[in-house]
Amino acid sequence: MNGTRQVPLWFSMCALAVSIGLALSGCESFIQGAQSGYSGSPTSAPSSFERQERAFRSEENGALCAFRIGHGIPPAAHLEIDRGTGAEVVEDICRAWGIPPIPVYIDPGSRNAYASTAGYITYDPIWFGEMKRRYGFHAPVGVLAHEVGHIALGIRVPNWIQDWSDEARADFFAGYSLAKLRADPRSIQAWLSTEGRMADHRHPDGMTRIAVVREGYKKGGGRGAVF
Repeated sequence: MNGTRQVPLWFSMCALAVSIGLALSGCESFIQGAQSGYSGSPTSAPSSFERQERAFRSEENGALCAFRIGHGIPPAAHLEIDRGTGAEVVEDICRAWGIPPIPVYIDPGSRNAYASTAGYITYDPIWFGEMKRRYGFHAPVGVLAHEVGHIALGIRVPNWIQDWSDEARADFFAGYSLAKLRADPRSIQAWLSTEGRMADHRHPDGMTRIAVVREGYKKGGGRGAVF
């Protein structure tokens, strides 16, 4: 969920409108489906991505949270199944949406959480604890909800293309999830205002992302006054 490079303000503002529009349109059918009873696969990577994945298998542990390459590839042997807080949080999010459970694995030293195109999530428990102490419990919860969003909504744009739409959709999903869980969105807002404030070719800047998360939170029934 981290970014590394600033972009011009005018570009961010234009992208904000586009990102919110894409997030709203991209999530609407999923939300309607979840409210009426979800059925089907929780992930749908595009065929172009599948064709290219083998060439990018070595792209491990980058700054792009959505793209731990490996659609149909089992978790690396060093990853251990998580039975702790991270798995419990992801289980709560999946239950709130009525979607199939998503496996969660421990990835020590990764300093983040990642969604794999193979349909599982990895995270670093030490990173989770540090985020909790610094920003509050619901900051890492928001990040994990973002990763669930990548899997539930599907990754539509390959990693090497400069595009914010997948991240905007996952941010919108995270905000909606925080509302469904009755969580405090100010924790994730604090993180995006500091550590997550920088943009890169996949992630908007923090203020843009906060706006998209806020839209999801309000759409999910959260009170806008607290966020």
